[in-house]
Amino acid sequence: MDEEEEAHANLNTRGLFLHVLADALGSVGVIISSTLIYFFQWTVSDAVCSMIISLLIVGSVWPLIRGSALLLLQRAPVRQQRRTQEALEKVNSIEGVIGYREPRFWSLTDSEVVGTLHVHVRQDADEQRVLSAVVALFREHDLVQNLAVQIEKEKFLLQMDPQTRMQMQMNGYA
Repeated sequence: MDEEEEAHANLNTRGLFLHVLADALGSVGVIISSTLIYFFQWTVSDAVCSMIISLLIVGSVWPLIRGSALLLLQRAPVRQQRRTQEALEKVNSIEGVIGYREPRFWSLTDSEVVGTLHVHVRQDADEQRVLSAVVALFREHDLVQNLAVQIEKEKFLLQMDPQTRMQMQMNGYA
């Protein structure tokens, strides 16, 4: 399984597989250590087999723990970060768009990514056309299953508090 397929694999299924694998390894360890103790009186073999099995289980479970932690932290999927940045750069090329702010993308489940985005448009821009173009852009790149886009006209941006407006101007958004 390559990294892209592994990233899409269901965490529950992987957890179940690892649980069954741990049980199987435990049984094999018992058989091996029992055989060594019975024929050679190597009582230390039980502890050695247990340690080897424990190391194999910890090594195989680590990716599952990491994936679960990233999902619980609602982090944007690593596999999509570059493509998401490319799509955000294309948002600025949509007719009527001045810029964007607060792009937020996160994993809702291990197979569903959602996001929010504030898009700044000129006063004379057609909001529905811009909204459709932004949503189509992210769907075209297969980046999110649900995208909430807030359209903000220039007039709205001018009415924002001075600190937020200054921060946006420093970032080149307004």
